[in-house]
Amino acid sequence: MGETDTLNMNKYTSKSFNHLSKINGYMIAVVCAGSLIARIFNILGIVEEGMYPIIVVFALIVSLLSCFILTKFKAFQMNKFSLIFLLLTIAMFLISYLRLDNHIFLNEYFIDFLSYGLILFIMMSIPFSYEKVIAGVSMLTLLILINPVVIVDGLISERGSNSGDFEIDMGLSYALLPSVVAGVVHFFYFRKQANYIVKISYFINLFIFVLLIIFSIRGVILSLFVLIYALISSFLIKKSKMTGKILIYTSLATLIVVAMKINDIILFTYNYLLQKGIEFAALTKSVQKMQLGSDLSNGRSIIYEDVMQLVVDNPVIGKGISYYAIYSGGRYPHNIVLQLLLETGIVLTIPIIIIILLAVKVSFSSMANFKEYHEYKAFIMFAFVSSIPRLMFSSYLWKEQLFWLLLFSILGASVTKFKLLRKKM
Repeated sequence: MGETDTLNMNKYTSKSFNHLSKINGYMIAVVCAGSLIARIFNILGIVEEGMYPIIVVFALIVSLLSCFILTKFKAFQMNKFSLIFLLLTIAMFLISYLRLDNHIFLNEYFIDFLSYGLILFIMMSIPFSYEKVIAGVSMLTLLILINPVVIVDGLISERGSNSGDFEIDMGLSYALLPSVVAGVVHFFYFRKQANYIVKISYFINLFIFVLLIIFSIRGVILSLFVLIYALISSFLIKKSKMTGKILIYTSLATLIVVAMKINDIILFTYNYLLQKGIEFAALTKSVQKMQLGSDLSNGRSIIYEDVMQLVVDNPVIGKGISYYAIYSGGRYPHNIVLQLLLETGIVLTIPIIIIILLAVKVSFSSMANFKEYHEYKAFIMFAFVSSIPRLMFSSYLWKEQLFWLLLFSILGASVTKFKLLRKKM
């Protein structure tokens, strides 16, 4: 339930509603950036591990207490479409328990879903401000100021012993990504209403943006380029429909060329930048793999082929959640669509693909289509860029909190928003 969704305002005062939407918005931000908070505290030596669940439970308790104190739970309202999807997902888990003999990974996935999916569903049933979520995630990078020298030094590590190559490891890169995306999105959409604390976070996130481009992994860099493309689409297409069409066709042509000549492009770019004294961790890693004759996909292409062969056996309801982890000894398919097809068949795959396509449409559409709902568009862009590119090549959906944020935001949107979008596209 976003702040623009319909609520019975007669049940509680506007002032209470505004306070609650701000508090809950900031608490949702804490959940979204929980991985970053935990990693920063880990670098500082305050907490070694296991802090993230504590962060999530703390945020949930604050939101529920605020809802009770300010509105006596009168503002708590579950969206029926989100509830149906939640129950369907739980049903698929229960069916998987009946079908599979090995529950080790299934238990882990179910706990992940409850920790990330269910808790966000509960929190999103309380009014929240889209802008406060984005601002909150952006501001949480201010934690770096606790001890900037130690934390920045802890962000960058050497790849291999005495290799001379430095990087930000995968887990930390993806922990930093939501705050960087939030900072950029907030700057472009809400900077006029930003306070001084949020404005300071812009500079910190810009600094981290540069660090991620130089030292991060390919998946994070791809997410940042998707963000840039979404912003260009949003602000250029509104000026001219022809500009939008040119942008789309040019992008498709570029993608085709890149796909066909990826190795040549990587080598040319790497050598050119090296001559200029510029080096990027992602490029260096790719070139090293090519020189060793390794697969640029890090073995994902083999996993994809393996998964597609398994999908054919039961495409309707799949083989059960966690099947591939059992089959492969703990690995996951590294692709959200393939994982859904294998584990849940078309039962969950089709609705989730529809939701992702709607998120794409909202994220890359013109701002002119969302004059009344610009906060919603910015929020969907933030959640989409922070989750879907990653899930297409890494991680798995059950533990990706920003994916559940995106999913419930799309399901909870009023039909009016999408009717408006369809008319103007």
